[in-house]
Amino acid sequence: MGKFLIKIVALICLLALILFGVNGIYVKNNPNAFLEMTAESDISQLDKFLEVGDKLLVSNVGSSHGQRGFNYSELNEKGIGTMNFGLSAQLPSYDYRILQQYRDNLQEGGIVFIPISYFSYGLDEAKAPDFQSKNFRYYYFLKAKYIKDFSLKYAAIEKFPILGAEDKLFASFDQVEETGAPAAPVAPEAPEDLAIRDGHYAANSHAEQAGMKILDEEVEAVEGMIRLVKEEGLTPVLVTVPYLDEYNRFVPPELETLVKDKTNEIAKKFDVGYYDYSRDSRFLGRYELFSGANHLSTEGQIY
Repeated sequence: MGKFLIKIVALICLLALILFGVNGIYVKNNPNAFLEMTAESDISQLDKFLEVGDKLLVSNVGSSHGQRGFNYSELNEKGIGTMNFGLSAQLPSYDYRILQQYRDNLQEGGIVFIPISYFSYGLDEAKAPDFQSKNFRYYYFLKAKYIKDFSLKYAAIEKFPILGAEDKLFASFDQVEETGAPAAPVAPEAPEDLAIRDGHYAANSHAEQAGMKILDEEVEAVEGMIRLVKEEGLTPVLVTVPYLDEYNRFVPPELETLVKDKTNEIAKKFDVGYYDYSRDSRFLGRYELFSGANHLSTEGQIY
């Protein structure tokens, strides 16, 4: 019996060594293997969660509107602790989970910005076709208890991407370079035209995803964040970042009213501020302050 157990242990160790070795080779040849299975395109946006500092006096959560809406470079130069917890397409229900994990990093007396977008309350991400790829990124830095629909399978794939390689496992890593006639030069698009095209697409997409509904899960997440931030001795601030008119004009008025009424209701309930910059005239027609129609550029972040 003892020899049998020794053989089993030896076999397990051998398989583990093989897995480590093959995975190492696979990752070396496919450095973006993890990213290719997620909705993220920039690993630095996930790495930042592994280096969250202590004593955060100014921070924010949010979707890409939060991710690209705040610039703390000047505060960092002064030694003030900051953190941008925003990620693309991130809803309040994940904002809240992230704040719960990092609540001990918040510094009493500080401020936490909670961005509210037109899709914040109505998007049911669990029903979205890209839910798994978007959800997978959180295995990179969140504890299991904070990950929606946590699965040991995906936890293993995060550590060993080769387990999720599927048909890529034995594919050749040598890509044949395609040749052909050089592309014809494209005339630069006028800022106004670019903003209209981007605004129309983004607004329609957001309205379609959110619909005319308010989900309890997202409202409760916003309220949970307000309570958490107050409990830690900080000031929560609800905010809607600036948008170009080329985005706002395509957002259904009923959706805008629904979202802002709910946000004002929450602000009143908890006696917190809600700052709505979505139609701020200072940003009207200032295309240099935007990247697209609903995201601030670096210049716009520090404006």
